[in-house]
Amino acid sequence: MPPTQAIFNHELSTSLDSTHAFEGPEKLLEIWFTSPLKFDLRSIKYDSIVKILNLVHCEVLSKISNDQMDAYLLSESSLFIFQNKLILKTCGRTTLLSCLNLLFDTIAREINDSVSVQQVFYSRRSFFFPDQQLHVHSNWDSEVKILDSYFENGKSYIVGHNTNWHLYVAGEPAKNQPQDDSTLEIIMTKLSLASSKKFYSTRHPGDLANDESHDLGHDSGQEVLNKTGLNSLFKYKTEMSKTVDNEVHDGFAFTPCGFSSNSMNDNNYYTIHVTPEPGWSYASFETNMVAKDYKQIIDKCINVFQPGQFMVTFLTNSDVDQFECCLNDEYRIHHKEELDVGGYKLFFVEFVLN
Repeated sequence: MPPTQAIFNHELSTSLDSTHAFEGPEKLLEIWFTSPLKFDLRSIKYDSIVKILNLVHCEVLSKISNDQMDAYLLSESSLFIFQNKLILKTCGRTTLLSCLNLLFDTIAREINDSVSVQQVFYSRRSFFFPDQQLHVHSNWDSEVKILDSYFENGKSYIVGHNTNWHLYVAGEPAKNQPQDDSTLEIIMTKLSLASSKKFYSTRHPGDLANDESHDLGHDSGQEVLNKTGLNSLFKYKTEMSKTVDNEVHDGFAFTPCGFSSNSMNDNNYYTIHVTPEPGWSYASFETNMVAKDYKQIIDKCINVFQPGQFMVTFLTNSDVDQFECCLNDEYRIHHKEELDVGGYKLFFVEFVLN
């Protein structure tokens, strides 16, 4: 098994300045791989991961691991690597799709050239500032064209009403893919001022912690998780009614504002990202947990951020006929869709304040 030691890039953490960050909505890529031979994507060298991310225009702030996955907290969102899949989520002006050539070449070279793509998902919300995206992500048609050049039989979808959510799916589910594979994403905008203030920092780039083994960004990130109650999102009951609470957290508070965190327990990941600036405030929560009651998770999240509007996407291959997803009576459903995509069922619900 690959080494599981934590990595903290204290130099980057200390110098990083998010003053000019602007685009909160992320680009999200999830790729499942297959091979007739045994393989583990976590065997990719750390230096190779850094080179791949350089093409995306982001850097590694820190890395935590357990027996199931490696979780990288990035200067622009997150990367999760499992044995047979990876999830790359990046915000801002990152060029996520620019890394595909190098990613596939690296896997062939460092793992095995028999490793191939089983299934791919790419999604994003509409950008706040689409004209400021770089060429790879200039518009949805361009992104689909790039994806089609790498993957066969791809299909694209656009759902939503006032705000669109885009999805691209290619490939087929693996026969040994878990039958309870699900991804829940909550995408929130127009955060309340009271909520947004919780994600501003009084420190400045270059400020140093008293202990050289720490940095203020990561220390403050852990404090934000606790003070906001976001850490309570991970205290949930599974379908087997067992409480899962052996989580590991990695949070980072940006300066002057912004927040990111990765958390894990067993094979479950949770990632949160916040850009609280007035005018384009944004927050997202994503997890692959299989929970007994998603409504409580969503309600907790909404209570922390108090958004003016939010959308929920739930993609699952489990036998689910309907998806109930909000307890908070301050909101009403503005738009709702259900689609069958790539062997999965997609539930999309958009909420606005009453």
